[in-house]
This record gives sequence, structure tokens and C-alpha cells, in this order.
Amino acid sequence: MGLRSSLGQRLENRWYLRSAVARGLPALGSELDHTVVVPTGRDGRPGYRIRATAPSSGLREPSTGQSTSDFLLKYSARGHLVGTCWGRSDALGLQARAARAVQHVTGQHHGATCIQIPEDTRIAGESAVAYTVVVGVVRVTDWLFDHGGWAFTIGRFHDPDDGDAVLATADRMLASWEWLDGSASR
Repeated sequence: MGLRSSLGQRLENRWYLRSAVARGLPALGSELDHTVVVPTGRDGRPGYRIRATAPSSGLREPSTGQSTSDFLLKYSARGHLVGTCWGRSDALGLQARAARAVQHVTGQHHGATCIQIPEDTRIAGESAVAYTVVVGVVRVTDWLFDHGGWAFTIGRFHDPDDGDAVLATADRMLASWEWLDGSASR
């Protein structure tokens, strides 16, 4: 596989290299028998816990720009959830942030195609905006939301062949989200 410099190809390469199939690991079950805790930050950043099918392979790792990758949770052989905190919320608003993100990943150099335009929804007990893009063979649904003045994104990367049961496991993981500050998560 030749590595291209586009964002789309980099995401697809990262997704493939992290997949259980690529590493020869067995498929995961559907039991949520692991708890991942992202602690409250010294700077007031909210902490939370989420139930998962496997331990996280990343916790509070610095990512691009000002963001921090909170977790990478596998829920199937090639599917995973990625949680990111972008820092303090801005005045832009969720719909505008989502539109900017879609424009960025579908730009001429990134190769993604938007198959679900940004729409209002709820996740982690918060108002959110979700959209779905396809990058190569990978489908990515991103939920953008704020909590306690901080901006978060959860990305669900999955294979188009994942069946309803596989996606239901990811949905159960997302539904298990609990904020450590005691605010409602549902």
C-alpha cells in the first residue's frame, strides 16, 4: 500500500494499522467489561468514564494543535471510537464548527465525501452536532459537543460491512458515558 500525503489516506492508513485484523488479533466480543476513566484536569477540564469492550490504547495523549486524544476504544475487528478534547469552547457554535470540519475534510486535498450533513442530536447528555464522512473505505461519524465550557469530539470509525450488532455495541459504549462532575449523561 503506497502512502499518500492526503488526510484521507493518512486516516485510512491509521485506521488500518490500528485494526485488529492488521495486527492479527482476535475479534472483540460485545461485552462492556472494561471501564476507561479520563480524570478531571487540573485546569478544570471535565473528566468522565465510559464502558468499553477493551482497554483504551491511549489516554490523554497530546494530538494535533491544542487537542488531546482522550481514548481509542476498539469495538470490533476494524471499528473504534476516538475521544478528543479540543480545549475551551469557542463562541463559534456547534453547527458552525461542524460545517468548518466537514469543509476541511472534504476539501480538495483530503479526499473525504460527506454522506450525512451536520445535524442536531444528543450525546454524553449534551446537545451535539453529528456528521458522517467516507474516507476511502472508512466511515467516520463525528459528534461535536461542549460540556462545562470545554469542546469535545467523539469519532466512530467503522467498516461499511459492520452489521447492526457491531454498531449497536458502539452505541452501547457511547450510552455508558458518565461525567465525573455528577451532571447527567443521558
